[in-house]
Amino acid sequence: MHRVCTVRRQLKKLILLTNSRRTLQTNNATKHRLSPTFFAYSFIKVGLVTRKMNFRKGTILNQRYAYEQFAGSYYNVLSFHAFDKQTDEQVLVKGYAMNDPRVNAHVTFFERCDGIKGVPKMVEVFDMDGNTFIVLGHEGIPLGSILRDSLFHCSMENTYRIGFRLFRIIHSVHRHNFVIRDIRPQSVRCLVNENEELQVSLSNFGLSAPISPPPLQPSGDNPIANGMFQSLSAIRGNPYVPIDDYIAVVFVMLDCQGVNPFNANANQHMTLLQKKERFHSNPYGFLPEACQWIADIYLLLEGMREDGNFQHIDVMSLLNKAVPGVKAQSAITFRHNPANGHLLID
Repeated sequence: MHRVCTVRRQLKKLILLTNSRRTLQTNNATKHRLSPTFFAYSFIKVGLVTRKMNFRKGTILNQRYAYEQFAGSYYNVLSFHAFDKQTDEQVLVKGYAMNDPRVNAHVTFFERCDGIKGVPKMVEVFDMDGNTFIVLGHEGIPLGSILRDSLFHCSMENTYRIGFRLFRIIHSVHRHNFVIRDIRPQSVRCLVNENEELQVSLSNFGLSAPISPPPLQPSGDNPIANGMFQSLSAIRGNPYVPIDDYIAVVFVMLDCQGVNPFNANANQHMTLLQKKERFHSNPYGFLPEACQWIADIYLLLEGMREDGNFQHIDVMSLLNKAVPGVKAQSAITFRHNPANGHLLID
């Protein structure tokens, strides 16, 4: 009886959350319809500090960046797209309250990881109206959006190639003594370069932290730090280590194959932790025969965690042999319409 009541309470919370999100979406849609000029509006609260940022489209920040479009407000960070008038390039601007301790952590990460292929360049940091803004290079389309347009599936060969490239990026970041902690399809970006090749990069580093001492996951209900692309170990509240970034890439590869055993809409009677434990007990049971190699990678990584002996070279050695007849570093195949920017991965 107690279990039934608990499930009912969980369902009620889920229904209330869903309804509140629908209300917010409706209000946002109404706001866009009523105003021909969009205003980005957000309160940023850190401690007792509250700052308001209110920008009209075309507003120039720091005599350089023309505000274009609101990107989101997440955990007291306001993000928006802008156009850099100095370089004629698109940028992403993140706004923080001036005394937010995350600013220094974010800046330190980009300073130390400057030049890593697959990590955006920090263009500038400036203060304005009691807020601090970090400007980042911003190119490409989120992998999550591409998967959505592809009905959440791309070929096994391209899944393999994407995973290989992401492993190389996170290894480079780890060599600079940082973990990323936010790797998911929406934070992976895909760009067709001037040579008509598809490049893969990462875009979200708001949760990045030094490897040592191993950081704890943020407390509370942070949906990224405690989300479905995090490892079982991280969900259990253990300190975050480099292996957890690799596990996140494994889960991105699952998503590329349309396999998502952690989806909130499936097995709603189970908690995310229970879903992670079920997958961990038998990852092969969730994958078709052609993709069993993804489970091999997962179990190798978790075995290294248990042994306390992580070796990037061993992971890449297994990955290089995972798909016979396909080279991991070979080109990702895709369809691209330059006229409208539409991009699909085969």
